[in-house]
Amino acid sequence: MNWTEYEIAIFETCKLYFVGAEIKRDVKLIGKYSKAKRQIDILIQERIGGNDIKIIIDCKLYNKKVDVKDVESFISMAADIGAEKGLMITEQGYTEAALQRAFNNPDHIELDIYSLKDLKSNFHGELAIPYSGENGALLLAPFGWIIDASKRPGSLCYLYQRGLSLEEAGKQKELAYINFWDKSKSNFELKDLVNYQEEYMREKLPVNSIEYKESIKREDAKTLIRIAKVANYPGIELTGFIEFDDFILFCVWFSREVVILRNIRKLESLMKFAIPVKIRSHE
Repeated sequence: MNWTEYEIAIFETCKLYFVGAEIKRDVKLIGKYSKAKRQIDILIQERIGGNDIKIIIDCKLYNKKVDVKDVESFISMAADIGAEKGLMITEQGYTEAALQRAFNNPDHIELDIYSLKDLKSNFHGELAIPYSGENGALLLAPFGWIIDASKRPGSLCYLYQRGLSLEEAGKQKELAYINFWDKSKSNFELKDLVNYQEEYMREKLPVNSIEYKESIKREDAKTLIRIAKVANYPGIELTGFIEFDDFILFCVWFSREVVILRNIRKLESLMKFAIPVKIRSHE
């Protein structure tokens, strides 16, 4: 496979995932800071949560591993053209330092590194269907994260950064979990659940502030995001709510303040693609 064939294979794979998005190959954009033309292998533009999101993909058919310098050059280009997300595709792998640099950049740009094989089999992370009783939801992990579908007390599944364990994600204060509220067991709608949880938090916890913001628009569900700052929490609590007909899905996401804008976008991506399903017993 030559360079052009490699790029086309990645382009076709992206079209399968980003249904409805505008996808172009070999695009040139003028940098905001450099004022020079920047060549982009693949440009994806879509709308999430009322915002226009720009994703750039760099195709690296190298005979060596991607290193820190490659990642830093990519971060610089992404910042120059105002991209929110970036993906490097490489066949020879990457150094540990390169992956850490991609995950920890100061510009709130979401970056990840894959091979073409990984891209085809596991693009954007894993699919999972957490469920409780008859209620379930098909979830797609946000950019650079995975879904740990093993159930634990108080949650149906966890989400955290690809390459970390659950314990390591907790130490980094970058962790999320999913739970459901069964509407058949109460008369609660979304507004009732939100009021109930806030009342409990203010009564039991050292709350500094709680605020709400409108989130993505869905025709089949109501959505809301809560931002809570609690003194003894591992980070700022971002909670995304989706009210379906039979249950309310909520994702509690702990975030460091420095990356809160990036994590709100990740949370909105999760909320955009969640699909309610019914789990039927075979008994």
